[in-house]
Amino acid sequence: MIRGMNGTEIELKTVAILALQSPVISASPEHWQQVSEILSKRLQHPVSIVQMANNAEGFDALRPTIQSYFEQGFHRFVVLPIGLEPFDLFALHSAISWMRSGGSRVNIFIARSWTTKDWADAFYPAFLDAAKTSFASLEQSGRGPGGVAFLLLSRGKDSGHDEGLEVASLAYYCQQSDEDSDVRYAFLQKQNPSLAKVLQRMDSDGVKNVVLLPWRMNSSQMADLFSELGSLHGIELSPQLFGVAWTWNRFSHEQPKSFCVLGHSGWIHVVVGMYLDALATRSIERYFPTSQHKLNAVDRAMQKRLIALDMELDSILPPEYQGRTDEVALRSMGSAQIHSDKFGEVAWDEIWTSFCDLALAGGPPHRGRLLEAITAEQAKKDLSAYELVVREIRRGIEMVTGLQTIEVAELGWVGVVCDHEAMAVWLMRAIIVENVMVRREGTVLYLPAGPEFRVKKEIKNVITSVAKTVHYWRAHLRLVYPDLGSSTARSVR
Repeated sequence: MIRGMNGTEIELKTVAILALQSPVISASPEHWQQVSEILSKRLQHPVSIVQMANNAEGFDALRPTIQSYFEQGFHRFVVLPIGLEPFDLFALHSAISWMRSGGSRVNIFIARSWTTKDWADAFYPAFLDAAKTSFASLEQSGRGPGGVAFLLLSRGKDSGHDEGLEVASLAYYCQQSDEDSDVRYAFLQKQNPSLAKVLQRMDSDGVKNVVLLPWRMNSSQMADLFSELGSLHGIELSPQLFGVAWTWNRFSHEQPKSFCVLGHSGWIHVVVGMYLDALATRSIERYFPTSQHKLNAVDRAMQKRLIALDMELDSILPPEYQGRTDEVALRSMGSAQIHSDKFGEVAWDEIWTSFCDLALAGGPPHRGRLLEAITAEQAKKDLSAYELVVREIRRGIEMVTGLQTIEVAELGWVGVVCDHEAMAVWLMRAIIVENVMVRREGTVLYLPAGPEFRVKKEIKNVITSVAKTVHYWRAHLRLVYPDLGSSTARSVR
């Protein structure tokens, strides 16, 4: 419930608006309607689709949509831009002006723009499921899971976009999702690698089965794509043009089979995560002044640049710091003091307040020099002291993060079990930046331990580096993955 202008309580009815920008995938209106229905069931309220053309008419489509739902009793709107281009917030300016001029109580929230990593996170689960379904009964060979390659296809340099970087980034993030995957990309014109060269390499690698995803292609360009694919294989291909993606056995007589990634749970999960993030922190109101004075052309251009910068900063910050970067001090928070509990042991869970200010301000690594691992021979010189160090590091990490630690047969290391492999990969990279040596095997991280490690120095360094990085991981992702903030994964704040 919210309180209206006259003091009466109003039921807060919500609608989400998918604002479709320049398309990166080819999807028909029917596909988007299916997405709208799936999201409506998931969110338990209406989801509207608005096509954003690259002109004033496209932007003006938002206002009548908002006004129409407002007249039906809706007061909260969550706008979700779908695309890769930065969303022009002035597309919503007319709707906000209308809202303020009439004294209407409307709350508008805006989701952040998509990145190629978002698209990879949305696509890859659908790719895997389609490959398992389509190729389960076929003879498997070649690289990757079941001899399946994921092939991303783009037009090339004449497209007007920097598609080379986009497609290469998309392939990289898909590959990062599963190190056993075989992800490739090719261009149709004036850019390497060419489609012919990639298919030749597939032949030499023995890859029979492919999942195809055209990137930024319209129907005529996709017709050209499948014509070239067919000519390179000596067959005629005529797939359904608006299938979004296809599975294909390159040496069978069957046509490629289309499937739509948009309705897949992976894609829906990414959209819902952005929706929750927008509701938590990204109210459109703070981007526009409440005064109604008219801006001249120079002021308006400057305001647009500042808004774009503000949104870019918001997209990489934890939710509690979005919209309040001016409050952060550009100084180190200093060394935390060691406190003991009533049993005389270090109270690791009571010595820190927050790590976010230091990271947000671009502070230094936790250590000045790399804390390296020791050899087994060094550990054996004083096994009793070594065991005490391992015990204290394990106790501290478990206390401040809630993560499980394990005993390691190889001397010189302490094992920390992460929630999943993606978390382990992220933490490993972040801990290295803190100048603490770390290695990974699957979901387990290995941190250094030695008999000469001191509580106020090396032991504290290891525990702090894990505490800080786990905090950053959970702070960034807790809205998308609510279980990361559960009682089984205690916050270090």
